[in-house]
Formats: sequence, structure tokens, C-alpha cells
Amino acid sequence: MGKLFIFTGSGISVDSGIPTYRTKDSLWDKYDVEKVCTYSTWENNMQEVYDFYNQRRAELFAIENGKRIIKDNKAHQAVAKWIKQYGGILITQNVDDLHEQAGSTNVIHLHGRLQDMKCTECFRVWDGKQDEFVVNQTECHYCGSHKVKPGTIFFGEAAPEYSKLHKAISKIQEDDVVIIIGTTGEVVPIDIFLSESPGYKILNNLEANQYGEAMNGVNIWDSIIYKSSTEAVDEIEHIIKERLG
Repeated sequence: MGKLFIFTGSGISVDSGIPTYRTKDSLWDKYDVEKVCTYSTWENNMQEVYDFYNQRRAELFAIENGKRIIKDNKAHQAVAKWIKQYGGILITQNVDDLHEQAGSTNVIHLHGRLQDMKCTECFRVWDGKQDEFVVNQTECHYCGSHKVKPGTIFFGEAAPEYSKLHKAISKIQEDDVVIIIGTTGEVVPIDIFLSESPGYKILNNLEANQYGEAMNGVNIWDSIIYKSSTEAVDEIEHIIKERLG
């Protein structure tokens, strides 16, 4: 029996109130990537980097009346249900924890997690929970260095989880269902990576890109659904049931 390969991007979290990175009014429209998310320059802009990530962490983990304001949505919940029911693997580009909040386990975060901190001296990573980054005060839990960066993967930084992505792609079988949700394919060209893979391939994005293409123009899709992720859930589930029973 086939299994699921599910890959998600920031689009799946939009309906939870988290902005995307590259669509209209995205984070990178408002902030300079070279200053706040580039490995070779982050220490030169440490205060700006810390302010940016402190704000994002505060927004993600904000509490009101004893409950988190930003919550998992229908799409996160559906993904958790599908993986539990049919088996498979969930890989995300997202640095939020909404897949876990919805009940998914063993999620592969290609680009790290917002709650993590990383030492650039000893390269250890730990769960900083909601601790604030403070210049010259935040220190490594292991070696005491103050060269602590956010645990998310910056541009130009090694991303060790990518090896798991390529390994998972290499294991896709003909009777598997591949579901891609909420990504432009600019940072991770998932359509190119999947171009020689078997399986039934579904793409769910809000709309085509500026060139009228589904992603990078690689025609691999068996089904394309242009809707928000929460609106597309029922249609995706119908296909899964048809393919996997």
C-alpha cells in the first residue's frame, strides 16, 4: 500500500496568521534579508537580527487568556491526520511549530525552528523556548560563548536536514501520493527535485506564480489546486482516498 510524502511551505500557515516570505506583503518585502537572515553578515547586524527574531518569536508564542493566539489550522490538522492514517513523511520549510501543535510528530524542519538557538562557536543547538536574544548577554548553554544566533537556517548557512529531504525523495514509490502545499519553489525547487520521482503528485498553492506557472515550470503535477490550504483540504483528501483507499 502506498504512503504519503508531504512537503509544506509558509502558505500552509497563512490562515493561522503567519505571513509568507515571498508573496505580496511578505516578510522579505518589509525586511532586508542581507541584514536579518544572511550568515556572512548577521554578526555585523546583531541588534537588528535579534530584534527581528525576538519579535517573530513573541508573535508566534503570544498568549491571551491562557491560550496561544496563533494556532494550527484546518490544513495542519488534516496533514497530521493523513500521516497518522496512511503513514509517510512530513517535511516542512516552516520554522513555526504549528504542525506539531496539530499533532504531527517527527516533523523534519529543513530551515530550523524559531524556538531554537545555535552557538556559532561550538555549533550546538538547543530549545531556547521563548527566551529573548540580548546582545552580549545571551550565551551558549554549552560553551558560554555570546556568539549565539537564531536556530533558523540563514541564507548561506549549511542546512543539514536537506540530506533527509533527498533521501526521502529517493524512496518515493509508484503507489505513493506526493503532496506539496504552500510553497513557491524559489528556495527549495521541490518540483525539480521530484522531476524523476514516481508517485501521484499534488500541488496546492493559492495561485500560479507571476509567470503563470505552477512553480518552476516543471510539468510534473497530476493535480493542481489553486486555493488556500484550508480550502483545499477536502479536495486533497478525496484524492488521497481514491489513491490509497
